[in-house]
Amino acid sequence: MRLMTLVGPAGSGKTTTMMKMAFASWKDQDSVLIHTDNFHLGSRKTYEGLDDLFPFPVAGAESDTLMNLVAGYQTVQDVYVDIGFNSDNQEDWRQLMTQVAKQTSRTLTVLLCLSAGTSSSAALHQAQYWSSWKPEALLVTKVDEAPLGSALEIVNALKLPLWAEGKGQMIPGDILFHHPSRPVVKKP
Repeated sequence: MRLMTLVGPAGSGKTTTMMKMAFASWKDQDSVLIHTDNFHLGSRKTYEGLDDLFPFPVAGAESDTLMNLVAGYQTVQDVYVDIGFNSDNQEDWRQLMTQVAKQTSRTLTVLLCLSAGTSSSAALHQAQYWSSWKPEALLVTKVDEAPLGSALEIVNALKLPLWAEGKGQMIPGDILFHHPSRPVVKKP
C-alpha cells in the first residue's frame, strides 16, 4: 500500500498529473486523492467539484488532519497526496509525509515532477533542492509544449528512472507510464 506524492517547482504540472495518476490507478485498484493546497488559487479551483467527476474519493486536508484522513483509508491501495508547497514549508511536509507513511504502514513513494521545457541546469538545481525527499523517479510533464530532446536531456542529467510522462490537460488521459523494470535511464 502506497502513499504517493509529487515534488517539484510551482507550475510543473503536479496537480494535474496527480489527478491523472489517481485515475489511472483507480482503474486497476482502489485509490483516493487528497489535496492539501489551501493557498494556491489555481489548485483550489482545480479541485472544486471533483467529487462529482471522479469515481474515487477526493478529499481536502490540512497538515494537522492529514494523518487521520489517510488512516481512514486503510483498505485503499494507493493514497495520492497533492501537497501545497512554498519555499518555507517543504521540509515540514517531508517530515509529515514520512511520519504519515510510517504510522499508517504505507510505503512513501516520491516522484520529482518537472516540465519538459526545464533546462538541464534548472533540472539539476531542482533535483538538489528536493533531494531531502529522496525522489525515486522522474515524472516529465508538458511534453506537448517542448521538444522531445528537452525531456530526454532532463532524464539524462538527473539519472533518475523515468516513471511517466504527461502531456496536455486531459484527465484521465494523456499520461504514459513506463515499466519500472525497464526505466529509460537507470540510477548509477
